[in-house]
Amino acid sequence: MSLHLTRLWWWLLGLAVGAVLAAVAFAIGLELGLKRGDALAQPEIATLLEERQSVLAELAELHEEVAKLRHEASVMERSRQIERETNKALQAQLKDAQDERLALIKEGTYLRRLVREGGQGAVSVHDLVLSPQDDPRSVRYSFVVTQLIPDFGATTGQVSLQIMGLQEGKETRLGLKQLPQAEPAELPMHFDQLQSFQGQLTLPEGFEPRLLTVTVDPEGERLTGASESFPWVLEGP
Repeated sequence: MSLHLTRLWWWLLGLAVGAVLAAVAFAIGLELGLKRGDALAQPEIATLLEERQSVLAELAELHEEVAKLRHEASVMERSRQIERETNKALQAQLKDAQDERLALIKEGTYLRRLVREGGQGAVSVHDLVLSPQDDPRSVRYSFVVTQLIPDFGATTGQVSLQIMGLQEGKETRLGLKQLPQAEPAELPMHFDQLQSFQGQLTLPEGFEPRLLTVTVDPEGERLTGASESFPWVLEGP
């Protein structure tokens, strides 16, 4: 081999070795760079994970707060509903008490007048109950007549019923005698303190009742008559 070829061969060999060394150095540098990049990225990832956990915790707290507020709103609404119902019941009780007071005042005035006139008895009609029957036109009734003057003695006479309503759009009044199926047909009165009356009647087809009037017709002059009107309200079977 000539000296020129030998030098060329060594030159090529040097280039090859240099290339290999450069490739090895690049690979080592790349690996080190990647490892360094991972090392640099790990704190950022950890920070992001911490921020994510913090956000999730805040969301959980917000969910709890929303649930708490919804519960409080539900409790407040229920409290307002109870308050409204209580106020409504109290108003109804107040009205009943006022009506009862007015009735007692009226009764007291009536009794004082009787005492001034001397020796007369007086009765009161109360506790009317109207109950529907199987036939929608049939109604069972009950009420009580009470003597208001203590030790008055025997109270005798007749009690009559009159039903006021509409028949074909016209105001109509019906008594027991106009109701053939009424039982009993007459209501005689005879008692010392009180008497309970019960019966059943059937209304005509198409008749719309509005008011029931109970009238007490006494026998003799010692007993004062009475008449009480009640709205036609069915209270149950």
